[in-house]
Amino acid sequence: MHATWGGCELTQDKIESNLPNQPFVQAEILSTIGTAYLAIGGIDKARKAIDLFKRSFDLFQLHLGPDHLDTLTSIGKVALACHAAGQMNEALPLTATVRSSIIEATIPNCIQPELGSTRENSR
Repeated sequence: MHATWGGCELTQDKIESNLPNQPFVQAEILSTIGTAYLAIGGIDKARKAIDLFKRSFDLFQLHLGPDHLDTLTSIGKVALACHAAGQMNEALPLTATVRSSIIEATIPNCIQPELGSTRENSR
């Protein structure tokens, strides 16, 4: 996938080769370009966004793990782009995965107080 910015063509390969050892910067740029494609609208732009979001997801998952918020956000963007491209068979399972992962990651932390965090427990 590629985009043109200031007369410069931005491709996944160029982003990755010009920013070696900077996977988070690469992932954010890929995601930003994908978001721009989605904002333009249309099925072909949504399909381009899918590829960019998937690569961003791969980078986040590799370097942060599957349960990190950035990883979950990026797979959520894949689901959104799939929906925009009319690929509901792919969008719905991804949405369900993101939803359940976020619930699993946040609910236990909200309802289980940290042991030893109150004055009474520290005595």
